[in-house]
Amino acid sequence: MEIVTLIIGIIVGIAAAYLLLGKKADEAARLARSEGQVELARLTERLDAEKRLGAEKIALLTEAKEELSNQFKALASDILEDKSKRFTEQNQTNISQLLEPLKVKLTEFKGKVEEVYFLRGQVLQNHHGGLVLVGDYVYGGHGHNAGFPFCLNFSTGQFAWKPVRGSGDGSAAVVYADGHLYFRYQNGVMALIEATPEGYREKGHFDLPLPHGTPSWPHPVVVHGRLYLRGPDTLLCYDVKRR
Repeated sequence: MEIVTLIIGIIVGIAAAYLLLGKKADEAARLARSEGQVELARLTERLDAEKRLGAEKIALLTEAKEELSNQFKALASDILEDKSKRFTEQNQTNISQLLEPLKVKLTEFKGKVEEVYFLRGQVLQNHHGGLVLVGDYVYGGHGHNAGFPFCLNFSTGQFAWKPVRGSGDGSAAVVYADGHLYFRYQNGVMALIEATPEGYREKGHFDLPLPHGTPSWPHPVVVHGRLYLRGPDTLLCYDVKRR
């Protein structure tokens, strides 16, 4: 009986010890969980604080960047405005220095210029084709869309011989060479006229071999005894050397 009682006592003691150890293990686990939650909360709070601090730093950097950008733009604008102002002032100074002597010369020229004569269009009109000055006399073709040869004293404005009808029709392009006038009429007639104030003296004329109806406007050119005449797609050359 004593042995049974002893065994029962041992069993009860073991059970009590097991329960006590289990209770302590649970308390240790609860304590560990509690400490872990506290540490987690502490770490979370620290992380949040660092995030807020990082965001504040980023905001400060962004603000500083914008401020620097605005300051740079303002500085660049001031520099550009200053350079532009200096450039404009320098240009105005340079232009004034260049134009001032010209203004003086122009004023002096105006004071010296005096109109000697003026001829109205009814008296003399050179539509196109040009004029040539040979000695004291001007030669050319007179009239609107006409080329009536004339000779005018350049100094007096008086005709040496008045416009006369030549061999061709329409405007006339004129060039001078070797004492003669080469009249190229609009209708393709080429005339040779002596350049003399004594009177109208035509030496001869001929028709240019150009397509019929083609306006014959380009100026004639005489170089080294050769007469060059240009057409729409043709270049003519004639030997006009003195024999």
